[in-house]
Amino acid sequence: MANIINDRNEYLRRITNLKNEKNYTEAAKIALEAFQNFRDNCFLNEIYICYIGLNKRHEAIKVLKEILKINPYDITALKRLGYNYYCLGDYKQSLKYFQATVNFEPLSSNNHFNLACIYHFLKNYKLAEINYSAAIKLNKKNISALNNKGILHYELGEWEKAIPYFQYAIKNSKNHPEAYFHMGIIFRDYYKDYELSELYLKKAIELDPKYSENYYQIALTYQKRNKTADYILALKQCVNINPKHKAAVNLLKNL
Repeated sequence: MANIINDRNEYLRRITNLKNEKNYTEAAKIALEAFQNFRDNCFLNEIYICYIGLNKRHEAIKVLKEILKINPYDITALKRLGYNYYCLGDYKQSLKYFQATVNFEPLSSNNHFNLACIYHFLKNYKLAEINYSAAIKLNKKNISALNNKGILHYELGEWEKAIPYFQYAIKNSKNHPEAYFHMGIIFRDYYKDYELSELYLKKAIELDPKYSENYYQIALTYQKRNKTADYILALKQCVNINPKHKAAVNLLKNL
C-alpha cells in the first residue's frame, strides 16, 4: 500500500514540475497515465489544467464531462464547464452548467453571481437582477455582485438606483474600475457635475489604463469643462489604445 501512495505522489510531483516548466503536453500525457493507473479524479483535473494551459478548451470540456460521469455533483467541474462554454460563446450551455451549480449549492453567493452574469450578458435583466440580489443577500460583501447590479441599473437607465451599488464597491474594494467609470458618466450626464465626473474617470484610468473607453469618456468630460488640450490628448490616448474606436476617431477628424 505504501508503494502505491509513493507512486501516486511521484506522478503528482512530475506533473507539477512539468507544469511549472509550462510543458503542458508532456504533463497531460503523464497525468493520463496516472489516471489509468489510479482512476483518481485529481489526475483528470491535472489533464484539464494542462489543456487550458495549451488553450485547448474543447478538449478541456471533454475532460470535465468525464469528471462528471464519475461524480455528477462535482461543483468545480460544473463551474469550469459554465466558464469554458462562456469563453467559447456557447451561452446556452454556459447557462445550463451555472444553473446546475445553483441547483446543487443554492446557498452559494458566487454560484448565483455566475448565473446572473450570463443572464446579464444575454440581456435577461429580470433574471440577472434576481440572481445578483440572491448573491448579495447570501453575501453582503460580494463586491462583484454589488458592482454588477449597479451596472445593470445603469444600463436600464435607473441611474439613481445604480449609485449606491457603485458607492459600496468603491468604498470596499480597489479592484473595480467599472464603478468609477460609470459614476463618472452618471455625474456628467445626469447630475452635470463635471468636476466630480473628471475625478471619477481619472480614478478609472488609474485602475485600468489600457481600457480605451476610459479615455473617450474623460475626453467628453474635458469637453464639457472647456479643457481643450486635455480633451484632444484624451482622444489621442483612446485611439492609440484602440485605433478602431470610431467615435474618438471622428472627433479627432473634426478638430
